[in-house]
Amino acid sequence: LYLCRNCILEPLSDRTNIEDCIAQISQAFQKGLPAIICTHRYNYTSRASSKVRDRGLLILDDVLRQATKIFPDIEFLSSDKLGLEIINDDKKIKM
Repeated sequence: LYLCRNCILEPLSDRTNIEDCIAQISQAFQKGLPAIICTHRYNYTSRASSKVRDRGLLILDDVLRQATKIFPDIEFLSSDKLGLEIINDDKKIKM
């Protein structure tokens, strides 16, 4: 099973922003797909600098708050749990 990321959030890059990520989440849900965010931990660690880390965490928090507000029934899962959910749903459908 391969999970493909369909939303991008890279706070340290000028190529992505909150609005784009929320739009990508919305598009995924409209297609009946899980929203899988592509992001990297360097956006949220102090290795670069605490100022950069804090900015990244604020942006991530904003995305999660907006997504929760727009989609109140949203669920957050780790990749392994999402994979198991997909496999279990697929088994139910085939029965």
